Amino acid sequence: MRNRTRISRWWSPLLILSLLVAATATVFSRTCVLSGAESNTVEAIPGRIPLEAELQATLTASPDDRTALLALADLYAHTGRLSEAIPLFQRVVAAAPADVTARLSFAQALLAAGYTADAAAQLHAALAFAPNHPQILFLLGQAAEQSTPPDYEAARAWYEKAATGDGPYARLARERLSALSSP
Repeated sequence: MRNRTRISRWWSPLLILSLLVAATATVFSRTCVLSGAESNTVEAIPGRIPLEAELQATLTASPDDRTALLALADLYAHTGRLSEAIPLFQRVVAAAPADVTARLSFAQALLAAGYTADAAAQLHAALAFAPNHPQILFLLGQAAEQSTPPDYEAARAWYEKAATGDGPYARLARERLSALSSP
């Protein structure tokens, strides 16, 4: 179980990094996808990411493929297409309620879209499966800070819980605690 936690902890950042690299590559190169199933010709389609086409093809063949759904949702979220990402995250979480990685990604997309209460709900659900997960604790602090009106007391409480470790989210939590303490 411990190795599984380590793998899931690094899987999401690695996926995000690979998606960002893929998205960045499209800015510097001409993006192409196959123009037809029986054709070997390639046609340029502006704004289309090759990974996106591949994931959509996978989902056409296998609509319930959670890995492809999550990867496409992450791709959309990290390229600013939150309105397309959110329904995909909903499908993944509905199919696998205990998937902490999916709930974290979903919560981050919701926070980015301004749906603070919905993000907090996803984070609380994830917290039930991973009660001391520093990223969940940190993001709950972020949700409390971004709520209307901001709940700085709750944010501090979440950041204090997240700040106990040595990882990046513990460091970020300590930075937020320091910022909240400054006048």
